[in-house]
Amino acid sequence: MRRVLMAAAAAIAIGIATAPTQAATVVYDTTNYGTGTPIVISFTGVQDPNSGGTLTLTLTGTSGNDYNFTYSLLNTSSSPNTNISGFGFDVTGANLDLSTTTATGTYSTVSSGSISGGYFVDVCLTAGDTCSGGSSGGPAPGDMASGTLALEFTSLPDSFTLLQPVIRMQNTANADGSDIGLPPGAIPEPGTWGMMLLGYGAIGLMIRRRRKQGLLQIA
Repeated sequence: MRRVLMAAAAAIAIGIATAPTQAATVVYDTTNYGTGTPIVISFTGVQDPNSGGTLTLTLTGTSGNDYNFTYSLLNTSSSPNTNISGFGFDVTGANLDLSTTTATGTYSTVSSGSISGGYFVDVCLTAGDTCSGGSSGGPAPGDMASGTLALEFTSLPDSFTLLQPVIRMQNTANADGSDIGLPPGAIPEPGTWGMMLLGYGAIGLMIRRRRKQGLLQIA
C-alpha cells in the first residue's frame, strides 16, 4: 500500500513539474495576441483627418515581471509637416509598475497623464520630456519610429488588456497645430471633446469678428 501511495505521489509531482506554463497574452480589441504576433493599430487625426499613423507592437517574451515588446510607428500623414511625438495606451487586468517600466529608441521617455487635450493614458512613450511630448521629435510623414518597451508589473500576469491607444501629433494642419490620433470608431474622452469644442468656438468667434470688421469698413 505504501508503495502504491509513493508511486501516486511521484506521478503527481512529475505531472506538476511538467505541466505547461500559461503563455503570456495581450488582449486588444477582444483578440488575444501571444509572443511574436504583432498588434497593428491604425490612427486618424481627430481634428486633422489628413494626419495619422500605424503602430505595430510585438510581444517578444517575458522576463521577471516584464512584458517585453518591440514597437514601430509609421507616420502615414499626408499633411506635410506633421510629426508624431508619442503614443500611449491604458492597461487593465494587471497592476502596472510604471516607475520601473523602460523604453528605448525614438520614444525613450516613459510616463503617464494627459497626452493632449485632457486625453489621459496609463502608459505614455514620447520623444520629449513629458507625456505631452512637445513640438519636436518623432517621425515626419513617411518615416518610422522604432524601439523597445519593457512593460513592468508588480507581479507577472498571465495576460493583460491594452485599450484606448492614442498617438500625439504636432505641426498638424488644424488651427492649434496639434492633434491626437485614434483608431477608427474610437470615441474621444470628454476632456478631448471639450478642448475641441473650445477650439472650434474660438475659430468661429474670430471669423465672426473679421466679418463684422469687414462690414464696418464697407459701411
